[in-house]
Amino acid sequence: MIEFKTNNIEFLQQLHKVPTALKRGLRQGADASGKQLIKALVKDMRLPKSGRTYRTSIGKTGKKLRSPRSYNASAPSETPAIVTGEFRRSLGFEVQGSSRLVFGSGKDNMAQYAKFLEEGTSRMKARKPLQRTAKKMNNKIDKNLVRAIRKELKNINIPTRRVSA
Repeated sequence: MIEFKTNNIEFLQQLHKVPTALKRGLRQGADASGKQLIKALVKDMRLPKSGRTYRTSIGKTGKKLRSPRSYNASAPSETPAIVTGEFRRSLGFEVQGSSRLVFGSGKDNMAQYAKFLEEGTSRMKARKPLQRTAKKMNNKIDKNLVRAIRKELKNINIPTRRVSA
């Protein structure tokens, strides 16, 4: 058995603050990561697409156009093309507690459309925009979490140092 005794009240007070600081850091890191996930997905959606060319009379704002326009749909390996912008506007994230970040499409009708994009349908192969973006941003998410935790520990005067893997 190992017994640890200290009379340093200041050290014990700092030690007591560590769990709260860790939770706060995790939440802040998850919040920063959620914002970056949405930004990366929207950036990817704006890239030119190489799928089929369609003609539409609906603009990117969802309003009817005076004259039809053409646009390229996304190929199965690409993020979806922006046609009306409805899917893009429905994107969001939620930090739940200190251990969960939920990233996806939040509106009722669009949640169903997002499911079709992620899983595909009998007539359309899966695009997996949410999964692909999360996988691509995995290292960035880890860095956000570590950075936020370090910042919170520094705020309560707990020194941190980088550990090489």
